[in-house]
Amino acid sequence: SERAGLGGSFQDSRYYGFYAQDELGFFENRARLTVAARYTYIKQTYYGSAEAKHVTPRVGLSVNLTPSTTAYALYDQAFTPQSGVLTSGKSVKPITGNNIEFGLKRNWADGRFTSSLAFYRILKNNELTADPNAPMNSGLSVELGQKQAQGIEFDVRGSLLPGLTATANYAYTDSKVTKVTEGVTVVNVGDVVPG
Repeated sequence: SERAGLGGSFQDSRYYGFYAQDELGFFENRARLTVAARYTYIKQTYYGSAEAKHVTPRVGLSVNLTPSTTAYALYDQAFTPQSGVLTSGKSVKPITGNNIEFGLKRNWADGRFTSSLAFYRILKNNELTADPNAPMNSGLSVELGQKQAQGIEFDVRGSLLPGLTATANYAYTDSKVTKVTEGVTVVNVGDVVPG
């Protein structure tokens, strides 16, 4: 470890988390409210030391509109450690973001088929990307800024015949860069996110 430390390549990561969740039922359990939170502590050594702690909430609501149809809404936040070396020399920040989703789920034909329709928006902040102005294979990174993915998904699953089950899915995702960190030239606001 001494030789690795002198070479600048000693890496260590410690990650602790605590998660609590409760689901509350209302109106004879036709409406359910889920409330949750996660406390995360991260300490990393990767070309320098970084430490972060954060509480990420999660709230969900589902309501049975009919015995076979449920509407739902969800909000949650993300906090994910990442490692790298920033060209600026600053400490690497964890990825933060949030997700908003709402939709409908339904059972058809006495439960032989299920369908779901979901609308969502996901934001991600601080994600690293290779620094295009640094020498190739330097390992230097820059924080991209903010990415947003939003779209719609539709699923149908069911039993066509005994022993034959089919699944069909349609997804439309619009994923773009919504903010760019000052000095980053590899992307512009409005660019499509690869992948």
